[in-house]
Amino acid sequence: MSSSTLRHYESWGRIPKVERAANGYRIYTKGHAEALFICV
Repeated sequence: MSSSTLRHYESWGRIPKVERAANGYRIYTKGHAEALFICV
């Protein structure tokens, strides 16, 4: 899955809000993976 798809899913509310590290990178968790499994 592309990074742009992940960002779209986040903006559409299909996955929970993603926290960011100090460097601005998104930090995905197991909960995000489970939400993606349900969405796809």
